[in-house]
Amino acid sequence: GVANAGSAKEREIVAAENARDESPLTRDAPTTVATSVRMPSLAPIQPWLGTSAVVAGNLRLDLAGRGTLANLPLSGTIGGDALRVDAPSWGVHLTGGRLIGRVVDGMLRLDELSLQAGDGRFVASGVVGRVQRPDGAQESATRLSWQAQRFRLFNRPDLRLVLDGTGTLAVVDGKLRLAGSVNVLSGHIEYASTPDGRLADDVVVAGWPERPPSTREAGLGDTPLALDLDIDLGKDLSFSGEGLETE
Repeated sequence: GVANAGSAKEREIVAAENARDESPLTRDAPTTVATSVRMPSLAPIQPWLGTSAVVAGNLRLDLAGRGTLANLPLSGTIGGDALRVDAPSWGVHLTGGRLIGRVVDGMLRLDELSLQAGDGRFVASGVVGRVQRPDGAQESATRLSWQAQRFRLFNRPDLRLVLDGTGTLAVVDGKLRLAGSVNVLSGHIEYASTPDGRLADDVVVAGWPERPPSTREAGLGDTPLALDLDIDLGKDLSFSGEGLETE
């Protein structure tokens, strides 16, 4: 019994010495990670998107990384099917979505993002992420190429647009830059001015209850957006408002 007690005591002493020799985790500590995520529903991310749009579909993600705590580049694959986006306030209903991408050293290389609306289709591909400049600062490397064919962008009674187009979407100096050419195949736009006796949506009166977000407020809001688009209005676009009717 004494021998056994002595052996246990010796093991305790060795363990304590080993614990003192172990150094704490540092930024340069070797690190290896691997993760696999399967989301049969996108409901868990809905709270991050707010209430102006509803998303659905399934998502899969496989990532691995090897490096240090300070520098751990991730690589892997990302995919999604049956993707759907509904934003009723804008008349946006996108279905049949598909996502195919690769994560390479922390950058998302988008091989395909496709969505259907009406009898048309929207497809995008490119790169999403940030890169480090020689001076150590981070800058955006996000740049996507897109193409639309008979794509029903909006489908409300007062706002309908079906279009073709090609172009790019990039993030430059903190701004979204949308460039390209668009041909309006068909559409209808109704403009409603503010009725007499009602304040415009952007007027706030101290002490009055807060109004629900308007259709305009449900859009891009204060997101910096720079547009460089050539738009051909075509021959099947009508406009009405302020007593004006055009086709």
